[in-house]
Amino acid sequence: MNSIIDKIKDLRSITGLSIADCKKALVNNNMDIEKAAKDLKILGLNKASLKSQRSTASGQVSLLISKEKKTAVISEVNCETDFVAKSKDFLIFNDEINNYFINEKNIQENTLILFSDSKILPEIIEQKRIDVVAKLGENIVLKRLYKITTEKQFLTGYNHTINDLCKISAIILTNNNILEYENLYTDIAMQVAAMNPKYLSKNNIPNEIIENESEVNIKKFIKENVLLEQDFIKDRSLSIKNAIVNKFEIINFIRFEVGEKIT
Repeated sequence: MNSIIDKIKDLRSITGLSIADCKKALVNNNMDIEKAAKDLKILGLNKASLKSQRSTASGQVSLLISKEKKTAVISEVNCETDFVAKSKDFLIFNDEINNYFINEKNIQENTLILFSDSKILPEIIEQKRIDVVAKLGENIVLKRLYKITTEKQFLTGYNHTINDLCKISAIILTNNNILEYENLYTDIAMQVAAMNPKYLSKNNIPNEIIENESEVNIKKFIKENVLLEQDFIKDRSLSIKNAIVNKFEIINFIRFEVGEKIT
């Protein structure tokens, strides 16, 4: 017969919960691991419920792009502290989210999904969330997600990481996927992450903005907020449109930053 230490070890490997929680569950269930695991699952649900109102100011964004560069998921997962955001279990949860949704067919594509009380997580992801909340002791939420699918374009991503925290992720869609331009695709995605453009081209700027600004202010606004008109961060003598001319076209871009206001 396994000793209580062995059973606690086995139960911790199943649930990820503390030694004290596992020992208590085993004692309460006459050392039956299966019954103890069920009790701990309920305990995890209760812990998640108690923490659900706590503020989640930290977290990470992440992305996953398929090998053929035709499908991608970009997501933001929030927690309470940077310490937890850097933890292995939190990062694994992020990966599980992206892997699930990149393969999930029954989900809105090419549109932003906000996960609030009105948008319930799939059961398998919600259970993983409950488990990681119980294990790490903080409120953890999937705030938003964007799944991109394309037939004719190609996807390239960039993660901006500081102090082991990915706070900004960006994806660009281009009209081709040529090995010669692989670094340039990534540089443009990095540009989106670093310079936070609001529009792809001048044609995307709403008329009311143009009408309410002076010519001088509009020129400055365009230079700062339109991706194709921005100075290329890798070569300030070039604009983005000049850096990619006769090479490829940028069709669209998506950018997530932890904690940013969603409009």
